[in-house]
Amino acid sequence: MNILVLLRMLFCSTSVSVELAYHGWAMRSVFWAVIALLSLLPPIMIVLLDGPLSTFLPVLQIRPSVFMASLFFGCEVLSVFLMGWLIKQVASTLGYAVTYADAYLVAAIAAIPLWLSSLGLLVNNPLLNTALPLSALVSCCALIYQGAYSLCHVENQLKAAAVTQVVFGAGLILWVMFLPLFWSVTG
Repeated sequence: MNILVLLRMLFCSTSVSVELAYHGWAMRSVFWAVIALLSLLPPIMIVLLDGPLSTFLPVLQIRPSVFMASLFFGCEVLSVFLMGWLIKQVASTLGYAVTYADAYLVAAIAAIPLWLSSLGLLVNNPLLNTALPLSALVSCCALIYQGAYSLCHVENQLKAAAVTQVVFGAGLILWVMFLPLFWSVTG
């Protein structure tokens, strides 16, 4: 999967959907090539960069461990699968026949900016460490919309926006509930 394809998908999904559909990604290859590999980035960044992260935000003074990193990794993978399942359910409620493979591909693509934003922790700048995750959230929302519209074949823009709203809102609620729990366990 090419990063330029994802950048193009943020703004226009028609040519990108043909390119992604042409590759015929199997769920197993999406899991190993995208989800498992990239979801390792945030736990690794949290474990490796506890000192610089704690300097700017005292609330994040966590004691990372292999167990907590594994738990964080598991929650990331689980949230991608829940997001894919929810994309399929919402689209089929709206009357569209979406395959699980397409729904999970959209979920995996949408999470890529969030995973890559964790690399910003390598730079010891609180402004950048705030701006990157926020821009990743906006990109995630745009990728869910473009993916629902093109890869899941939800041709109506309002219905694609409805799928985006439900899926993005549910994901946001899930992580707002998970992160304080993570910090309370590790603090």
